[in-house]
Amino acid sequence: SKSGSAEVKRGGTLRINLSETDFEFVDPSLSYEASGWQVLYSTNVTLLNYPDRPGAAGARLQPEAAAAMPTVSRDGRTYTFRVRSGVRFSDGSPVTAAAFKRAIERAADPRQASPAIAFLHDIVGADARNAGRAGQVSGVTARGQTLTVRLTRNNPTILAELAMPFFGAVKPNMPINPKGENVYPSAGPYHIVSRDIGRQVVLERNRFYRGTRPQNADRIVISVLSDQAQSFLQAKAGQVDYDMGGLPPTAHQELFNTYGVNKGRYFVNPGVNVFYAALNSTAGRPFSNVNLRKAVNFAVDRPAWLRVGGLLSGKRTDQILPPSMRGFRDAKIYPIQGANPTRARQLAGGSNAEVKILHTTSPTAVAR
Repeated sequence: SKSGSAEVKRGGTLRINLSETDFEFVDPSLSYEASGWQVLYSTNVTLLNYPDRPGAAGARLQPEAAAAMPTVSRDGRTYTFRVRSGVRFSDGSPVTAAAFKRAIERAADPRQASPAIAFLHDIVGADARNAGRAGQVSGVTARGQTLTVRLTRNNPTILAELAMPFFGAVKPNMPINPKGENVYPSAGPYHIVSRDIGRQVVLERNRFYRGTRPQNADRIVISVLSDQAQSFLQAKAGQVDYDMGGLPPTAHQELFNTYGVNKGRYFVNPGVNVFYAALNSTAGRPFSNVNLRKAVNFAVDRPAWLRVGGLLSGKRTDQILPPSMRGFRDAKIYPIQGANPTRARQLAGGSNAEVKILHTTSPTAVAR
């Protein structure tokens, strides 16, 4: 698009880098990382989805493949969805309720080894299927365009869970494959036409898509495992359009000084994510002691952690939920202006436990 304008370029190839890593999976039942979900958001269609809007407006579920929000039984345990007619996979075949039942069945199948089972425990029969005691998930039925999901108990988060990429429409005959399917028909704006592991993923427009999500480029080529610094130079030179892996931390100040923010080349928008250090609280480990966990929270220098990410890389917080997520409450539990080592030592109570730290080898992770 033209700098500073709303004019959108249509057609052509969008060239994207994914620096420093590759996708773990592009199979919807197995992908459980932000970069993989970006691909699935472009290729999937889910019963309900989030609108392409900033802030709180983008956090309210609305029907996508469903014709409307589901009807819910009086006891709150049965949800009935009506799938819209006219939704089609990239091979031209229609999306019916069976496509969503198959997504749930794949996630619950013990042979698929899907992490999505964590979000199915409240669906009748899901745990029995995952344990190998049943041949299917008894609480999910599909008849034509009608999908019915029965729960073992009220679950106010079930709609948000069913809107996750795990449960997007898949062909009713999509095979079980614990290594993950790489190329398959999908019903979103794009579909995956090839994946060369360690090299690239290629998406092309789903010519049968009639939804409202963006479908401007004809083709999207994602090159993986690129060097972040080199990728930054390629983007500046116009050789690639975007790097999903992010910018070198030192690049943000230069870009801010050169282009400003959200004026045509350098964009900064709030994300729904958290950077954190996970503490192993297993019995017998040092952090099974709650006061020692509290001590770490007083000892952590959050401003220093943030500086490592570069200018405008985030906001300091002591919360698990990010400020842009509904339900966030700023409780002000721990210091976010800097460390409080005195209070940390008091809470640690003279502990001299040995702690092992595991981290990736990226420069940012090492510095943190």
